[in-house]
Order: sequence, then structure tokens, then C-alpha cells
Amino acid sequence: MQETLRKYAADLRSSEELIEAHRQEMNSEQDTREAIGILHSRGGWKEFELGKQLTESGNPEDRIIGADILSQLGLDKRSFHEESLAVLINLLRDPDHQVIHYAAIGLGHRNDARAIPPLVELAEHEDALVRFGVTFGLSCHDDEQAIAALMQLCKDEDYDVRNWAMFDLACQTDMDGPEIREALAAGLQDVEAEIRGEALVGLARRKDARAFPAIVKEWAAHDVSILSIEAAEELADPDLVPHLMNLQESLEFTEDDLYFQDRIEDALMACEKNTEPVFNPGEDELEEE
Repeated sequence: MQETLRKYAADLRSSEELIEAHRQEMNSEQDTREAIGILHSRGGWKEFELGKQLTESGNPEDRIIGADILSQLGLDKRSFHEESLAVLINLLRDPDHQVIHYAAIGLGHRNDARAIPPLVELAEHEDALVRFGVTFGLSCHDDEQAIAALMQLCKDEDYDVRNWAMFDLACQTDMDGPEIREALAAGLQDVEAEIRGEALVGLARRKDARAFPAIVKEWAAHDVSILSIEAAEELADPDLVPHLMNLQESLEFTEDDLYFQDRIEDALMACEKNTEPVFNPGEDELEEE
């Protein structure tokens, strides 16, 4: 990252030139996002003003570029946060669906809880592109309203929306409870393998007893995804050790599979060293006791 920032700092193009370069990149098959990255890294008042002016244009492409600039202005410093937040929230009412998408994505990068209510209002939008933006915008919020919307989006008809919402629910929040667990458990029945895997990781992170048989079932079907290995590491159940050892023996690894092998080793280590009770009952079970 430091090398990239040094490269950005050495670029002598004006911010206006970078905006036009980004426009060309957007409309090409190979969008490196280098120009927008340089604008983000500069993160000054000039870049904010240029971005804001673009969001006020009558051209939807300009408004998209403006939203993109403001979304990560200053990178980790989040320059002009209050001003950018207000502009991006206002763009959620834009007549162009792609502009709304970029504004919602930008709010995800800004990660401010004040954006949650207007994002939630768009959770049932007719356009899947907008709904995907909403799932990204609601990421990383331990907020009941955001979580409720994500649980609904986990059932969306669009694959990308459903997949990102499941990932958010599984891995981007530490919130727990019966409704969250049921949404994750329902994800185990999804037709898409990656979504099933995300749901599995989410249950394993919460030490839900349904994770163990789901992991073993997947491996028995010789459908060994990296997400199932990640789930095994999260669950850290000693009873998974023989299953993991069988995997090591049965799978034929190549030089390209080193990462996969390492993850199995990590899962084995986590399962072998754990001496604590594995399963954590949900809140409803605790109340019954």
C-alpha cells in the first residue's frame, strides 16, 4: 500500500485531468481505478469541491464520478466526512439508479450510522443494482435496523444481492440472536454454493450446533470449499479433527493449492488446541433454561 501511495504522490497530473482520465477508464474494458485512487489519496478541499460540483451536474455519469470521489476522499483519513456524507445521502434520492448505487456504495465506505435509515428505505427497490448498493452500504453496522434489512436481503432473488447480504450477516457484524441464526441456517439451503459457504461460516462464528453437521455433510459429498475450511477453523471443534485429517489424505494437492493446504492446517490447529465447550446456545435456548 505504501508503494502505491508513493506512486500516487509522484503523479503530476492536475485533479481535473485525473477526473477525465477516470472517465475514460470507466468506459474502457480495463478500469484500473488508478486515477480515482490518486484523487482519493490527495483528499483535499479542491478534490472535495470538484466531486461535489460533479454531483450537481445534469449528466448522470458526472454524478456517478462525483459520488465515487467523495466516497473514499482522504482514504483512511476520511477527509470532509460530514460534507461528503450529506451529499451522498442526498444522492440516494437521485432519479438515476446507477447514481443511487454509487452513492450507497460510497456510504458503505464512509460507514456512518446516520446513513442507515435512508439506506433501509431502499432495501426493497425495484432495481437489483440499487439493492446491491444497499447491502454494501449497510455493511459493518451492529445496528438492529441494518441487520433486519440484511436478513431480508439474504432472501433476495438476485444472486449478487443475496451473496453480499449473507456475507455481511455472517462476517461483518458480531451481533447474534435467534433471528440472525435462523437467517444463516436458511442460507445453508441456498442453490448457490458460495452463499451456502458464507452461511456456514456465520453459524460457525456464532458456535451454532448446526454448523458441525453441515460441514461434515459438505465434505462427505466431496464438495470441499475454502469457506467450509474457514468454518471449521471458526468452529474449532475437536470432533472435526478426524474429518480434517481424512481430507488431507484424500485430496490431491498441486503447487497451486498451497493456500488451501495452509487453511486446512490452520483449521486442524484450531480444532486440536481447543479445550473449551464449542457450542453456544442462542438467546432463545438460554431463556428456556
